[in-house]
Amino acid sequence: ELIENELKIASQIQKSFLPLAVPEHPGLELAVYIKPAKAVGGDLYAFIPLSDKKMGVMLGDVSGKGAPAALFMAKAVSEFKFSAREKTDPAEVVTALNNSIASESTGGLFVTLSYVIFDTKNNKLGMCNAGHLPMICVKPDGQVSLLSGEGGMPIGVMEGVPFVNYEKEIREGECYALYSDGVSEARNKKKEEFGIEILQQLMRQNRGMSAQQLLNHVIERLNQFMGRADQHDDITLLIAKIGPAHGSS
Repeated sequence: ELIENELKIASQIQKSFLPLAVPEHPGLELAVYIKPAKAVGGDLYAFIPLSDKKMGVMLGDVSGKGAPAALFMAKAVSEFKFSAREKTDPAEVVTALNNSIASESTGGLFVTLSYVIFDTKNNKLGMCNAGHLPMICVKPDGQVSLLSGEGGMPIGVMEGVPFVNYEKEIREGECYALYSDGVSEARNKKKEEFGIEILQQLMRQNRGMSAQQLLNHVIERLNQFMGRADQHDDITLLIAKIGPAHGSS
């Protein structure tokens, strides 16, 4: 009972490191879902409002499970917010974060993450990927692509690693998804994996929905797929949809 109470408190403390609410931003709909596999988890996300036209969105996944991963997650998300506060270049933020974390002993843990800055005034996004899964992009016509940019090592492995930006234009109606491998590798009782293809398919078929509706639909289908199988990894999914107000002054 004592351990359970401690874990409950630890879970509440960990939640306090994550945003309480999804921020509103002109021309951008955001929705996020997180469910740790245990009382505490290693997935993380953050929203960084940089100006009335730029919004930073980060999603990451710490190696390992349980309390060590949760402590590392708290450290990573705190240092990320510090790095991201005044920089509007994703690669600069990720480089600073990596150098900060890699310079200290982390017990062999590391974190993969993607950091995306949506610029709804200039209709573009910049992304830096640190060893994380590719971001899914679905265009209004149903065309799907995976965006990962160039290489990028996970955060915390070694100092001085170069990180680069990937840039693209954004258009009204496009949907983007960042996710942890708890989504793509979720399993059912038959040990079958949900897979990134199903996620892409669900996004393409339901691209007309709002970001929140799309998120709810995918999570509902994911839960149906898993059925009564145990959740073996933290599940985090973040949907961003480009809205009609982008580009307006």
